[in-house]
This record gives sequence, structure tokens and C-alpha cells, in this order.
Amino acid sequence: MNFRILARVSLLVTLLFASCGNPTLSEPLTREYETYTGTFTSLGSIKISSSATHLFETNEGEVLYAFSDRYDLDDYDTPMEAYGTVTTYTELDKPLFEVSRLTEAEESTTEIEEVTKVEYRNVELGVMSKIYSNWEVETNAQSGLVSFKMPLPPSISIDDTSAPGEEPSESIPLQDTIDLIYFKEALKTTADASIEDRAADIQNYVIQNYQDLDTVTPDQITVGVDRVPGVRYKAAAGDVYVFIPRNKDLMELSYHYLHMDDALRIQNTNLFSGFLNDFRFIPADTVEDTTETVTTSDDVTAPTVTQVEFSKFSSFSSTAFMFSMSYPAAWYYAGGSTGYSFSDQSLDDVNAQSILKLEFNTGDAEGTVRNGDLVSITKKVESRTYSLTGSAEYEMLMKTMLDSIQTTKAE
Repeated sequence: MNFRILARVSLLVTLLFASCGNPTLSEPLTREYETYTGTFTSLGSIKISSSATHLFETNEGEVLYAFSDRYDLDDYDTPMEAYGTVTTYTELDKPLFEVSRLTEAEESTTEIEEVTKVEYRNVELGVMSKIYSNWEVETNAQSGLVSFKMPLPPSISIDDTSAPGEEPSESIPLQDTIDLIYFKEALKTTADASIEDRAADIQNYVIQNYQDLDTVTPDQITVGVDRVPGVRYKAAAGDVYVFIPRNKDLMELSYHYLHMDDALRIQNTNLFSGFLNDFRFIPADTVEDTTETVTTSDDVTAPTVTQVEFSKFSSFSSTAFMFSMSYPAAWYYAGGSTGYSFSDQSLDDVNAQSILKLEFNTGDAEGTVRNGDLVSITKKVESRTYSLTGSAEYEMLMKTMLDSIQTTKAE
């Protein structure tokens, strides 16, 4: 006799003596949606519960009780891919598998595409982040809405909404999406306003334009590589909305839960969090005209210099001067009475030279001053001005660092 058949017969005999009639099941301990590949064996006259009619042995050797209101499991004596609800009970020594969909298991002859993180850059919106290579990207040319569609796992590739006993429907389920949309001149405040005033401005905009969120309590967060202040709303249905300002404009980044699988919702919500962590605005002068005052000491046009780019940033807070800002994660910094120095070498080394210097309240006007290969950019944040000076190849970096500055409060 085949060993696997012998093992099943032995298990059935054990169940025959171990089972105690037809127990009434209490409230379930756990309930999850799962997909397995394996084989069904009839329980015959053995009564484990009022529902269980079969054993289901997975390819990995796990054994579950099984039943289905849709399929006659006696008809399936070959390996099958089964999807349904797996519930555990105190009265049962094995999980109970309610099978809602069956397909014949086949060995895959195609290579599984490797899924990797790739950079997404949208110059028109002035944003960039990291997405996964198997996400679909759709852009609505009229509204400017960009949607990233997250793939569905094979177990829910068909949205089966038919009633028990009916033929399965073939409607395609909706995929969860991450949406981006940019609203011009949506806000009344500018970048000079406090974080609290900016948040209040965003909330007023949401109340006026998002009826589904008017009863949701928002919370303030920071978003992305540059830790931009934003406002987040978590809707009861599972959707998440994050709004971040860019001067008077407003960017919406939102996750939309469009199917009924809770496990996938949790997974995709975490992927949305990763998308937010990687998000950043592309420096404004690469996507639109800047309102900065640009002057040059030798009356020549601004040089076109290849910029040094950085993918990862860290943040530090200055207790003495009550502000925080971002800087390249692999760099070092050191502070003094008038400002801070930044370098790709440890500044504890006496031979190390700073690449960028940050000074406070120099009296310089806001804007960019170029002197040959040297660039100095000044920005005012609340009542203090900050000036960063360095080589022209770091100009975009300096703007990013200055844009990340936030005033902090003394503890």
C-alpha cells in the first residue's frame, strides 16, 4: 500500500477513536484567509463537527479538517489549489478549512519575475519615491492623478461573489491603490508660517473638500526623506490620507482599500508607509520657476554644474539653537557658536575639511549668491535666517537641507 494512503488510513482510525460524537463549536479563536495546495480525503461516517466532511493534507504535510458548501469534495482526488477561510476552535485539534474556491494544481513552468524596489520620479508633479517593479502606474492626464495599483495574490485573483451552489462569477476584483494628486494654490499660508498654522490650514481645506473625512480626527506627522510636516487621516473603511504642503500648494498621498481581504490590507498599508518614508519633493528649480532672488558677484549667469545626489538622509536636532534639519546619512557634522559644519569625513580629525557650512543670522537676504564655484543660499525660517555655503555641485543638496529645517521648542 502507498505510504501516503496508509498514513491517511491510520489518521482516520485515530480520529475514529479520538472523536467524541459531534461537538458543538464555540466562538472561533482565530479566523484567517489562506491558500493551500494539497489533497482531500473523506471522513466518511466520522463526525468531527457538524461541518467537517474531509481531511485536507497540504503539500507541506499540514492536516486540516475541511468542508465546502460550493464543491463536492469527493470529486477531487488529485492535488488541488484551495482558497478559503481557516478557523480554529477550542473543541477541535486541527483548524477547520471552509473551501470557497478550487483550481487544479499545476506545476509552474514559467520563471517568477523578481520584484525589486525602483525609483519613481515625476518631474511634472515635482515628486519622487520608491515603488515596487510589479506595481501598475496609471496617470490621468486631465486631473493629474497618479495611481499605483498593487497586485493581488493568486488566491484572490477572482472576486467570487456568487452564492453557494451557483457558478463562480468571473468579475475582476479592484486592486488597492496609492494615489498622488497635486492641488495648486490650495492653501492660504506659506512656508514661513508655523507648523501648527500650516496644519490648521490643511485641515480647513480637508473639511471643505473631503466630506468623508470631516468627522475623522487627524494627526500631525513628518513625511519622507526630508521629514516634511504633514497631516494624516485614517478613515474607518481602511483608507489613509496624508497631506503635505509645498508653499501654497498641497500634495495628497493616499492609500485606498478596495477589496475584502484584511491580511492584504495590512500588508498594503505597510507598503504605503514605506512609500511615504521614501517620498520627497524634487528641488523646485528642476520642475518649475523659482521665486528666489539669484545674484552673482561677477555678473555672469548661473553655472550648470552636475549635482551630487544623495538617496538617504538622517536628521539631527540642535538643542542650543532649537531647530532640526536633514543631512546626508553618510556624512558627519560638528557645531559651534555660529553654526555647523558638514563633511563626508569625521570632523574630529584635525585634517578633515568641511564640505558645507551652516551659519545663523548673517544678515544676508534670502536667496542664492554665486561667486565662481562657490554658492551660498540663505533661507528664513520663522525669525531666524540660515545660510549654507559650499561648492556649486552641492547646490541642490543645500536647498534640500534648508527646506528641511524646522524650529523646535525647548523642553
